[in-house]
Amino acid sequence: MESVQLNVLSKLAGGQRITTIKRSLVRINGLLVHYRMKSQASDGASKFPFNINPTTLTADFEIWICGSEEIYYVIPKTIIKKIYDDPDTYTNKTPNQEDIKTLTVNTFANEVAYGRNGKKLDIAKYRNIKLTDLNKI
Repeated sequence: MESVQLNVLSKLAGGQRITTIKRSLVRINGLLVHYRMKSQASDGASKFPFNINPTTLTADFEIWICGSEEIYYVIPKTIIKKIYDDPDTYTNKTPNQEDIKTLTVNTFANEVAYGRNGKKLDIAKYRNIKLTDLNKI
């Protein structure tokens, strides 16, 4: 795990113990957290490409780290599942692999674009929060 990822997970945990389950999957206070990091935006400034797959759906939360520890999003499984199950979500299907859904996180607009017809979700309330803050939103 890179130091940026560890720093974000530490902020997210708010002092709670972090237990590594496997690559990109940890347990914090009984919750499974899957994390991804993109070190460079596709447009050089604000748009970070991510993907989700059935493995992503095994976690309670998905963490998208966008370029540095200063910008990350803590997305609940219900939101991830909504994006994954939407028939308009962009899909990359490869032989012998499960469907991989692609999306783009725009950190300037605090939104995720994920499908045809301009489908987007506002994710501002999930930016740079701790797991303990989730019950407040």
